[in-house]
Amino acid sequence: MLVYQFIIYVNNITIEILDNGSNEGPTGRSGNRVTYMRLGKLVTRLIGLRIDKPTVPVLRSRQVTALITAFLKPVKEFLTIGFELEGKLTLQTYYTVASSYNRLNAISGSYPDQQIDFTKVLFSQGKMPLTRNILVNRVEKGLTFKWDASFTLKAGRVFLTVFMLGRLSGNYMNSSGHI
Repeated sequence: MLVYQFIIYVNNITIEILDNGSNEGPTGRSGNRVTYMRLGKLVTRLIGLRIDKPTVPVLRSRQVTALITAFLKPVKEFLTIGFELEGKLTLQTYYTVASSYNRLNAISGSYPDQQIDFTKVLFSQGKMPLTRNILVNRVEKGLTFKWDASFTLKAGRVFLTVFMLGRLSGNYMNSSGHI
């Protein structure tokens, strides 16, 4: 397999970087055009800059994007588990599926007073039913969790996600316990 990389410089400024791996074609940036592999397909897009004054729908969309990105970023690893299969079924990335669902369903209010409705947030998607009767208590050394386990299988795994709103950070435990 022949692998090469061309870097084109003009006045000591990188204008274009073209890589070629396993016959997918060149990838890289040329001016405002970017070419890369995404989900097994070669994608070319333009990088643009808006110079007109943004409309209210554009500002609304930007605010929703900022809210969802800041909210999902700390639990990105957990989203990989929760949305990976759905992403493969729809030929999208796990993050695109998670972001799309939460953008459409977990935002309440109108611009400029939009906020996340935490009762509608989803960290995973699939055939697993939602957990019922969840109870979280703060104890001296952390948190205790209780839920209605009557609908679960006799042998299964528990995935817990804790999101701290004040800090915009999240933690999760993968395979935290066996039922």
